[in-house]
Amino acid sequence: SQSDTWSLIYAYGETDPDEEDPFYHGRDRRGVHAINLLDPQIGDIPDEPDLKEWGILNDIIIPPIHTSYWCSVFKAPQIDTKQHIIGVPNFGTGNIHVVHKYLPWVTKGNEEYVHHFTLLTCTVNEGEESVLEQFMQDYPKGSNCFDPAAYIIYSKCRSILSAWAVGGV
Repeated sequence: SQSDTWSLIYAYGETDPDEEDPFYHGRDRRGVHAINLLDPQIGDIPDEPDLKEWGILNDIIIPPIHTSYWCSVFKAPQIDTKQHIIGVPNFGTGNIHVVHKYLPWVTKGNEEYVHHFTLLTCTVNEGEESVLEQFMQDYPKGSNCFDPAAYIIYSKCRSILSAWAVGGV
């Protein structure tokens, strides 16, 4: 229905920004697009041999508090070439040769408890890789984001790769 449609405001630059210094995108690389964020129609995913899927699942018990923020670290598969994400509307980006899909998945019956997901990328200095590995070993299911142990996530994982949130009427 029309009430489920949102206006997506977008802007993009000629090159990828570095993590510290974003730049102005220019007047000609921005716009608005009507989109349904609740249940987008994705269409058929091409049956290509290069299609990859990476599932990130967290089997946790939701803490018995009004609002909880849960932080987990997952090691991504090694990627050596530029990738495209599918699972979001295609704005005419052209041919997709190697793709990745990003879609939220919430266990049936738990939908009312989930408000948003944010998928961040982590950057560590050379020789610091063991810090995140240690967190994954000590907290295999993650921890409350406000737990002091989760500080490593805030200090090393700052770039948003993808985000999803509930929306609607």
